[in-house]
This record gives sequence, structure tokens and C-alpha cells, in this order.
Amino acid sequence: IDVDIDPFLARKECLEFVWASGGGLPLIPPIPFGDILEEGGGSARRNLLRIPPLITESIVDTATTEKQTSFQYRLNRPGLTTFPFLLHTHIGHVSFTSTAQGLAIDWEVEFRPYQIAKPIVEKLVEMT
Repeated sequence: IDVDIDPFLARKECLEFVWASGGGLPLIPPIPFGDILEEGGGSARRNLLRIPPLITESIVDTATTEKQTSFQYRLNRPGLTTFPFLLHTHIGHVSFTSTAQGLAIDWEVEFRPYQIAKPIVEKLVEMT
């Protein structure tokens, strides 16, 4: 069965769920702040504060083509707040692409751990 799912709507729903509502994490809901995303973010704002662990995240970029939408985000100064990961940087890119089979969702994450935490981070990533 071919199902036509609009990538623009998929990104909007993802940002509503993950960014505006906390993504189902068993934590206190995040506190959104900053501008509302103008390009397909629904009620999601450009920034949010997750409590715990007191991390701020920001939408860095959004993009839209006929068959694909995407957004890029980053954790702002993650440092010790990402324990046990202990990261210098964390950047994610999420894309939604219309395909013959429906919708493809790709979520890529790049991060750079502190050297002292690198063995722990590598092991945790292997386990996921």
C-alpha cells in the first residue's frame, strides 16, 4: 500500500512532539523560548530549556524542498550537563523525505566527547 505522507506535515508534527512537548521523555516538560519557527514548526520555538539536566537546545536551520523537509539543532554548551556523555558538541540533523513507500525519516547526530569520557561514550553508543 502506498501512503502519501507530506514531509512538511511530518516535520511540523515532529517539532510539535519533540520540541514543543518534550518528546514523551519522563521529565519535567521543557521550557520553550525565543521566536516561533516560521518555516513549518507549528508552535515550536527556536530554543528550549530541558529541566533536568539544565540543557538549552536550539533549532539552527530548517529547509524545505518539494520532496524533503529537515531541521538541524544543537545542544548549547553541553559540558557536564550531559553526564555520562560529557560532550564538547552535539549537533543533530533530522530529515523527512517522501518516497514511493511513504516517508523516510533520517536522524543523524554528530558529537564530540571530552577525551576523558571518550571510552564511556563509545561504549554507550555501541549499546544503543
